[in-house]
Amino acid sequence: MRQLFLAFSDAIDYLARLIVIGLMAVMCVAVFAGVFFRYILGDPLSWTEEVSRYLMIWLGFLATGLALREGGHVAIDAVIERFPRALRRWTIFFTRVLCMVFLITVVITGAMLVLRVATQTTPVLDISLAWAYAAIPVGCLMIAIELVTLMIRQPDPPRAAQDVETALNIQS
Repeated sequence: MRQLFLAFSDAIDYLARLIVIGLMAVMCVAVFAGVFFRYILGDPLSWTEEVSRYLMIWLGFLATGLALREGGHVAIDAVIERFPRALRRWTIFFTRVLCMVFLITVVITGAMLVLRVATQTTPVLDISLAWAYAAIPVGCLMIAIELVTLMIRQPDPPRAAQDVETALNIQS
């Protein structure tokens, strides 16, 4: 079961990477087209700003899960680094469980929000706002999957630096 979940998580990660790359490419083209038409041709396109905004929302939520997998989130670990190994491990586990509770709450309330705004449409594109708001539960569900994967693969993260003095000596 564990291997099946990890394979599922890896597949989700791969799919999310492809989607993020595609969304970023489309967003770059939309922003470039908006700037080109507005400032070069003097005839602005009405849809580029709205498309870019919704793509940015999706990128933010999807890329957060990817950053979690890669250890790319900012962490202040100066205090926890000084804990004994057992206390550090339990503190990290407890923090991850709290994050999981938060993420599940956001997935549930985000899904309810998507259902609530489904009949509303965007001003320019005239598509359902549910498409934009769906980034919340989908992204948080992906983050939750990545968090469980992290808990399985790395229950006790390695120390960031041996000590502060070592880190300072490297920079000087």
